[in-house]
Amino acid sequence: GARLLGNLIGASGRLIKPYVEPILKPLLPKLRDGNPRVASCVLAALGELAIVGGEDMVQHIDKLLPLIIDTLQDQSSTTKREVALRTLGQLASSTGYVINPFSRYPLLLEILLHEIKTERTPSIRREGIKVLGILGAIDPYRHKLSQRDESQRPPG
Repeated sequence: GARLLGNLIGASGRLIKPYVEPILKPLLPKLRDGNPRVASCVLAALGELAIVGGEDMVQHIDKLLPLIIDTLQDQSSTTKREVALRTLGQLASSTGYVINPFSRYPLLLEILLHEIKTERTPSIRREGIKVLGILGAIDPYRHKLSQRDESQRPPG
């Protein structure tokens, strides 16, 4: 179902734009589906929705990014991680939400660098490099400060 929806969204283009919200709502819970194939198809559909929805997706970024980041850390499925990277790139480039993800989600940079350095699957490494390029450059000094701030926060 999610694969078909993703294909439909991709083929329909602007016609789907008014329906971003009603399409997104039922997809979000499916991201946590135990079946990696279902979760991958849902992620791919979200990527297509990001391309079509563009700036309409900005309001949903805070719901989507933590789910995508969790998926990137899931070592059980390379397919899921690859689709998550692609979806992250589509979301960032379609919404213009760049550079900020690194300050808002400090682990993201480490996760992407880890994927690029240690992943054996070339397509995942390539997707990681692409996403890193899309998200843009960050000030290394500012990043160090934000990491220090994160480590000094009390657990809560």
